[in-house]
Amino acid sequence: MRGRSGREWVSLHPLIRPGHLRPHQSETDVAPPHQVDLVSDEGGNTFGALRRFARRRDRERALALLAAAGPVAPVLLDLIEDVDMPPSVVTAWAPGRPGHAAVALDRLVEPDDLLAQLEEGRRWRPAEALRLLAPLGEALDRLDGRGFVPMELSPDHLVENGGAIRLVGLSRHVYKPRERSLPAPSGMSLATTQLIGGHLPSAGATPGEWRRAQTLVLLRLAGWMCCGLPPGSWGDVHDDAGNEEYLRFAGFASVPRLEPGRLAASLAAASETEQWAEAERRVRDAPCVVFYDPAGCRGQDETIQAWLEGLIGQRVNAEVTEVEQGHVRVRLDNLGTDTWRIRIPRRSTPQAAPRTQQRRVDLTEHYAVGRSVTVVIDAVTPDENDPRRVRETTARIVEGSGAPARARQKRPPVTVNPEAVRLGLLEEHGPGVVAVAAFADRHTSPAAALLSGAGWTVVNPGDLDTVADTVRGLSPGARVVIAGRPGTRLSSALTRNPPRVLDEVLPTAASGPRIAGLSAASLPFVADHDFKAFDAEVLRGEGGASLRRRTFTAGWALARTGDAYRNRLQQAKRDQGRTLRRELVELNTLYGADTELLLRVVDAIGRPGLRREGRNQLWANLRRAAPVLLCVPAHGRLREDLMHALLGRTPETLYSEVTRRLLPVAARLAEVYEPSLRIGERALQELLVTREGIRRLGLFGRLATALPQYAVPELLNAIEPLDSSLVDALFDIPAPSLQHLVGKLGSPRLLDALSPFIDGPDLDLLGQYTPKAWTLLLEGLRQPEHLTALGLGWALIVERDPAGAVDARVLLEIARRSGREPRYAVRALLETPSDEWAAVLASPEVSAAWLSAFGRLDVAPVLDAFPGAGRLFAAFTPKALRAAATAGLDEAALESLVSFGRGTGLEPSEVLREFLDAEGEPNEAQVFAGPAPAAWASARLAAGESPADVVFRLLDDPGLLRDWLVNGDTLPRRVLADTLGGDLRALGVAPAEGRRLVALLEDQPGLLELAYPLPFPSQRLRLLRLALDRPDGSLVRREVADALPDVLEDPDAERLLDFIAGDGLTFGQARRALDLGLDASGREMLRELGPLPVDAAVLRVASAHGVAVARWTAVLAQTVPSAPEVVASWGPRWLPLLAHPGGGEIARLLAPFRLPPHESARSSPWLLAAGHDGLSALSRHGRTLLDLVAATDPPPADAVLIDRLLTLGGNAAAYLLISAHGLPPSTWPEAIRLLAQGWDPEDVLLHFWSSTGLQPLHLG
Repeated sequence: MRGRSGREWVSLHPLIRPGHLRPHQSETDVAPPHQVDLVSDEGGNTFGALRRFARRRDRERALALLAAAGPVAPVLLDLIEDVDMPPSVVTAWAPGRPGHAAVALDRLVEPDDLLAQLEEGRRWRPAEALRLLAPLGEALDRLDGRGFVPMELSPDHLVENGGAIRLVGLSRHVYKPRERSLPAPSGMSLATTQLIGGHLPSAGATPGEWRRAQTLVLLRLAGWMCCGLPPGSWGDVHDDAGNEEYLRFAGFASVPRLEPGRLAASLAAASETEQWAEAERRVRDAPCVVFYDPAGCRGQDETIQAWLEGLIGQRVNAEVTEVEQGHVRVRLDNLGTDTWRIRIPRRSTPQAAPRTQQRRVDLTEHYAVGRSVTVVIDAVTPDENDPRRVRETTARIVEGSGAPARARQKRPPVTVNPEAVRLGLLEEHGPGVVAVAAFADRHTSPAAALLSGAGWTVVNPGDLDTVADTVRGLSPGARVVIAGRPGTRLSSALTRNPPRVLDEVLPTAASGPRIAGLSAASLPFVADHDFKAFDAEVLRGEGGASLRRRTFTAGWALARTGDAYRNRLQQAKRDQGRTLRRELVELNTLYGADTELLLRVVDAIGRPGLRREGRNQLWANLRRAAPVLLCVPAHGRLREDLMHALLGRTPETLYSEVTRRLLPVAARLAEVYEPSLRIGERALQELLVTREGIRRLGLFGRLATALPQYAVPELLNAIEPLDSSLVDALFDIPAPSLQHLVGKLGSPRLLDALSPFIDGPDLDLLGQYTPKAWTLLLEGLRQPEHLTALGLGWALIVERDPAGAVDARVLLEIARRSGREPRYAVRALLETPSDEWAAVLASPEVSAAWLSAFGRLDVAPVLDAFPGAGRLFAAFTPKALRAAATAGLDEAALESLVSFGRGTGLEPSEVLREFLDAEGEPNEAQVFAGPAPAAWASARLAAGESPADVVFRLLDDPGLLRDWLVNGDTLPRRVLADTLGGDLRALGVAPAEGRRLVALLEDQPGLLELAYPLPFPSQRLRLLRLALDRPDGSLVRREVADALPDVLEDPDAERLLDFIAGDGLTFGQARRALDLGLDASGREMLRELGPLPVDAAVLRVASAHGVAVARWTAVLAQTVPSAPEVVASWGPRWLPLLAHPGGGEIARLLAPFRLPPHESARSSPWLLAAGHDGLSALSRHGRTLLDLVAATDPPPADAVLIDRLLTLGGNAAAYLLISAHGLPPSTWPEAIRLLAQGWDPEDVLLHFWSSTGLQPLHLG
């Protein structure tokens, strides 16, 4: 299909979601109808979603919505106007499911929207869901400004990928309540029905009521994302109370207050509120809190406070340092190691006077500085602002002797691995353990990085006491465990609010608290604070901090398995631990999101029962079980029993059943599940290992969720008598239907009513059933004798047709005529708006043809446009009528096209197709009325024109028929024959070619001025044929006219015309360019040189030195023919000499030498400077001179010397020797001879020096 952009789109596999009203492809002999296809361009580089609309106005509304939605909506790629298709658009494909990125889009055959992720077990926390929906809220506010209030915000209309969300399903979002324009409820998907629950505002509701309903839908969507159970399957959510209960079931702490107009801001605020509430709930419910304070674990001296507190109640020696009447100051004596001064008032001394004594004691009479006394410390009060300092020490002087105070002790450091402690507490207390650690450098500390990535809350040390007070206030009954020693701030906080149970884990302590059934000191790796022991023992020294952090939890849990751990270490020695490391990493990848679950899984696979499983099978089970177990609540026995069922050896693959049936109700099922409870003779634990048992458990969970007021035994008893097929049938029905049927589950009437459909494809329709539909099915259905043939959809039709307008017999007749099954016709009618049912059933023949062609009954727009559609169906195909209705044609227009088709022998559908492809307007159809258009078209078709060209010409030229009636068919041929001046047949002009030539003359009348001067018809014909190959009109120009008729007689006329018309050359220049084989740049230079005679040498000059130099060279070549060769080789500086009267001699002298550029750059300037002497030398010695100049670069003044030297037979070596050392001319012959014999220049000099005593003229 071709879009308006010109791109061709190819449809790929249809994406059809199970659960809609339409049947599946595997259940019928034809492809099921669908609204969306995945398409790509022909190159496969661009993917899009092809979306179809019933009417053009529906598409226009969707485009308006698309423009207003902003980033949340897909991007519009193309509009499709195809006669064989309804109005369509192509939008950018929004891929979902980031975990499935490996699936190529051209192989995508299943939906990947938000609903698909929920069905696969993905869940969001309340804060995450609200934050993800904030951009959608902003788009909804923006759409409200354009009059749109989308309501069908179900997960199948949303796509999520990497935290970004997209709104799809455009045709279902065009709710415009202000205009009373609403999509038909019949087109709702099953997911939308479960979200809205049939509770939409009325068409006359105010805009405020619609926005209020929209916010409730948005909240239900958030709840669905958190719990995975659709609102309709949970219960009744039509009012605020039902919404609040559903959201609390989904895990919300409160109902978010969403404000229309500020949806994005209110969703973000609600997300923050839920985040804080979740954190508070986690702390409040925590059974245990573990603290890690590195400050308390460091080795340090005993603080003054601790030292003094250790001396409380002891008699210690002190020395008086100050005496006043009312007090004394003493210094504790501990053998000079530490000192501390204490102020002791009069009342704390033995001399304190009794209350009956009137005279006050003067302490200066009893104590003197330096005197030794004995004191007892009673209390130590720390500083409120700095707990490390002591604000006051309370002591008293006593009689008798004491002992020196002990020295302050140095506490050794505590090396403890707090993560090992936390893991042990998780194993003992479950996932509710809260862990808090204090780090001053939490952004850079390796230990902080390890703990923060492992579930610890990392705080600043200065805030630790405040955090501890908050935690203790929220969870006063929780067990408090300190990994290591507490620091000062933590100690103060725990002193102010002492916990019921306080344990300190010191790895070196012989006795300590018990954790997970062991002494804390014996926990695996509890003293391995830097993970070095773990790295050496488990990882065998491979990897860095990141690998240790990712594998420690699984490795710690493995170390708890005893024999299994030792066996794995032995096996790891065989491959240097590669397999063990890989398995630990994969365990963390699969289960690392829930540390407590990871511990349980590792413990389970370490037990003897699972250790006997094959490794490949076990790991396959682990991978498939991960998304299931992560969504099951940790409390209760359900997760543990399910884990053993999924990881163990079972006769069936249960993952898909568990995901579909247990995960949506896992929250409620975990509360009511007890392994010992029974359904019939089988315990619930036994049901977890079979597919049928999983289905019964799923129905039990549905009933327990929808009917919380019923006792669990009652629900189990209701399920017990159900047949397995009935269990399958009832699983997907909405909660109101379950509540309605709970008392009838065991009744024979229910089984009798459903038994004809148990093994059929109609069970998915039960998801649309309301209590009223069930009542009709079981008690009083209209025309019940047709239920078996029409299927379960008949009850839905009766429910939605209270007036009784739908007759089952008419439906059966439509199905019979269409060749479809009756249940298919029922589904097609359910997808059609109920207000169109009367029109559909009033024309059974048309409806049957429509159903046969498209698999739908959305024929109402065609019936509205063409009341006599039954008669038109005999002439037009259903696709053609759909296209005509979409284009706005009426019956009169179609009758005109029918009569035109009959007169031309064309099918009316083909005529309509060509009319619409030519973008004909409805009022233009009258052009085809009457016998004249058909007669003209018949003549044109007989002449070889295509139907498309015939229809287009009729629409494009309204006066065409008048001219044809006056002139007939032969006028164009007569015009062409007169233009050519000869018989067309003799010239070999075929009719089709003649029409093209006439059309060419009409478009380019200037060709007539070129053709008339030509003497022969053959020349004129060749000119027109050459022009026919150039529809751009490039031949109509003066240069071409000047070249005629010579160019037409040339065998290379086409190329010559290209040069003349394209490059602006004259005929002579074009011929020259063709002969020389010039490229575009060469032809450009040729054009600039004008009429001057040009050869290859001149072009070389132009290429090397420019057009101006070439022009002068060409002028000079008229008197000095070899001038171009000289300038090309020797350069433009020779032009003045060549123009001299003696320039011809110079040219003849220089022309034989073709110098390369590098040689010309040296030789040409030298020869110019040497003047007449140089030219004379060149005339005598030629190339020898040029080689010497190129080799030695001599000064021009040596031209005569070089001439004489070369005359004697010298060469470059002789010149260098003679010129460098100034040898006299008398020695030159001898020197030349010796050098020719191979003498070294220095040996030649020594020869002359020693034999004649010759003195060179100069040295160097």
